[in-house]
Amino acid sequence: MTPAMNSNPEQVPEPAGVLATPTGDTDPLWWVERSVWTARMVECLRHGGPEGGKWYSLHDKVFATKTLEAGYARVAANQGAAGVDGMTVEVFGERLAQEISAIQQAWRSGTYRPDAVRRVLIPKPGSSQQRPLGIPTVRDRVVQAALRLVLEPIFEDSFHPTSYGFRPGRSAHQALAATAGQMKAGRLVVVDADLKAFFDSIPHERLLAAVRRKVTDGRVLDLIGLFLKAGVLTGSVRQVSQIRSAVSVGKWSGSGRQGRERTVAAAFDAAPVFDVGRALSGPSRIASKTGSGGVGSCGASVWCALMQ
Repeated sequence: MTPAMNSNPEQVPEPAGVLATPTGDTDPLWWVERSVWTARMVECLRHGGPEGGKWYSLHDKVFATKTLEAGYARVAANQGAAGVDGMTVEVFGERLAQEISAIQQAWRSGTYRPDAVRRVLIPKPGSSQQRPLGIPTVRDRVVQAALRLVLEPIFEDSFHPTSYGFRPGRSAHQALAATAGQMKAGRLVVVDADLKAFFDSIPHERLLAAVRRKVTDGRVLDLIGLFLKAGVLTGSVRQVSQIRSAVSVGKWSGSGRQGRERTVAAAFDAAPVFDVGRALSGPSRIASKTGSGGVGSCGASVWCALMQ
């Protein structure tokens, strides 16, 4: 990858003769989204990535219109429930151009903040217990999908060949076939291990450090950090812990309180849910309404407690 490409991959013209080949079933990178990854970038992937192994200036790719449109297409294919703002996949799609423009404007102005994740409990297969499922807003799912479209090709070749979960072109059926092959070869010992509440206990700093090995775009790293620190709404109470000034609520100001972190709890008596994180323009200001692009705002009574 040349320095010019690093500065802005979208604006670099495709050089003559450089094609993202081979194509079709013989192409190991068939799954890479070509509306996001240019032929030049795909060729760079084929040769192991840019010189030095690090990718720069990726945020413009994440928030490009084509990438966000492709992200929405994946969200729409998965369907899923609405998040805390009450906006459905269908409604978002009906105003797609407007929603994408709002996302891009928020990103350019530095005001984009993920909404709280709505947490619901679903049955855990093979057990009488339930496991939590986080449901981001459609807006945030679109940005997450766009982020994945950009980052997944960079990290895919880092996974072990025997890893089959959540990887493009791989499935549980392939894992079963591989297991059957191991059994036929005489390997009959099976070790079954599970990490309890794994996604609740991932060390964020170590995770981001792993991403930094290949991605140096500070804005992309900050975006990942924002998603990792997004609040959670369980039932009708949202709790956001370890909120720093870089996140939407910020720190207290005033004598004796500067620098202290706070926990914010909000309770709501109507749906769609009032989003405290986006409503607070300062650490001690409460707004009565908010929403995603004016949709899903709550005009019912709201109380918010900022606890020391």
